Amino acid sequence: MIITVASFKGGVGKSTTALHLAAYCQQLAPSLLVDGDLNRSALDWASRGQLPFKVVDEKQGVKFAPDYEHIIIDTPARPAPDDLKTIASGCDLLILPTSPDALALGAKKANGRCHALLRSQLSNSANLNSSPSF
Repeated sequence: MIITVASFKGGVGKSTTALHLAAYCQQLAPSLLVDGDLNRSALDWASRGQLPFKVVDEKQGVKFAPDYEHIIIDTPARPAPDDLKTIASGCDLLILPTSPDALALGAKKANGRCHALLRSQLSNSANLNSSPSF
């Protein structure tokens, strides 16, 4: 399963969400976390200790992906709508974390504009109203 974590706003826990998902998925099957975020937080955390899963950057992800059952991708913040369309069509599950503060409302509006586009992209490959099965 390919799980992608993307966001229109920085500081919403995107990298932390990706790390926790990778830890959970690793309990089920071999999992790879691809750190595509420009901050490289996941790679930094991986260098500080032993995580139970492998972490690579997006360039190494292509090389290692075939060896893993689950691939979790931490993307750069603020993707363009066309980039988000590509991201959505290339994964099994897209997670868009956000924060409940007033500053996030602008990002939420951008999210709303892309929602219809994402639904059309994903409706052919998955039922959005069902929970993913791990």
